[in-house]
Amino acid sequence: MSNTPELITAYVTEGKIEGYRIIAFGEDKNGAKQATEVTDKLIGISTRVPKDPGEHVDVVRSGLYPVMYGADIKRGDPLTTDAKGRSLHRVCRRRWRRR
Repeated sequence: MSNTPELITAYVTEGKIEGYRIIAFGEDKNGAKQATEVTDKLIGISTRVPKDPGEHVDVVRSGLYPVMYGADIKRGDPLTTDAKGRSLHRVCRRRWRRR
């Protein structure tokens, strides 16, 4: 673990959340869920303790924190989530050009 301070926020779980997974906003104002789609609004990483629906989960929103990977990545790769909340290399299908 590093000495980098983290911002950790508590949310109410909407579904089961595993440890060290990418977390997305839930439907409720204070809700969070394990990210399952690349279109989810990602907010951070869950701490190491798995949580059941309705429990409070701590979400690390800034700083450095470990995450589970679903495939090999390289340093500097943009990341997103897979269906299990693990981190993957994000493939950009559209290139943005400056005009």
